Amino acid sequence: MIYGKSYQQARLERLKFARHRCEVCKRKERLECHHPQSEEFNAYELDEQGTLTMADVVILCVSCHDAITNRDRAARFASKEVWDVPSPHCVLAKRKRPHV
Repeated sequence: MIYGKSYQQARLERLKFARHRCEVCKRKERLECHHPQSEEFNAYELDEQGTLTMADVVILCVSCHDAITNRDRAARFASKEVWDVPSPHCVLAKRKRPHV
């Protein structure tokens, strides 16, 4: 994904604010910019509007970024009723269901 100018500006400001360190573990290597996503907050939309700020992003190392992203994804999926719908790849989903 190509990010807009407000994302680039927010990222640079946040890097300076964080003193070029991960804001969780304080590492200096392999830093990334995390933009939290939720139903109420969409960093992509703010970037398109040009209103994304340094307060909307966090500087993380790759390890912390992966951990936080996986936690957020797990929380999003846990709140949805996706477990009731079998995957199309699931063996049980391929069986024909009897008509009632």
